[in-house]
Amino acid sequence: MNDIGRMLDEAETNNLQSVVEKIASIFRYMEDQKQKLLGYYNYTVILTYIGMLTGFIGIVYAFEKNTFGAVICLMIAGFCDMFDGTIASTKERTQQEKCFGIQIDSFSDLICFGALPAIIVYSQSKHNQIVLMVCSNQAVKFTENV
Repeated sequence: MNDIGRMLDEAETNNLQSVVEKIASIFRYMEDQKQKLLGYYNYTVILTYIGMLTGFIGIVYAFEKNTFGAVICLMIAGFCDMFDGTIASTKERTQQEKCFGIQIDSFSDLICFGALPAIIVYSQSKHNQIVLMVCSNQAVKFTENV
């Protein structure tokens, strides 16, 4: 029985080592290709990420009936959106980084200035179905313009 246990332990150790080696090779490949797991992580998009995060927090506040907190988050997101383009233009970026910045900024605008205001109004309307339709319609119109 001890031999079988020792053989199983060796097999598990070898299997674990091969998995670790495969993961390490993937990370080495990504480093060589200068790719990130998702997006770009430099100071040019940090305000966009902060604005999007405050938009998500504002949505949570709106669902919890904390309208004051949701409106404060909306104002912080507006402040971040006002200056994110200015900060992004201070660094020389590749075309791929610029395209990513444009897309993530549009997504942040959709969350902060499309979904969040609609959810605030809907949460204050005591879940009236007519208000839901109007808010949805306005959010869709906003996203068509973004």
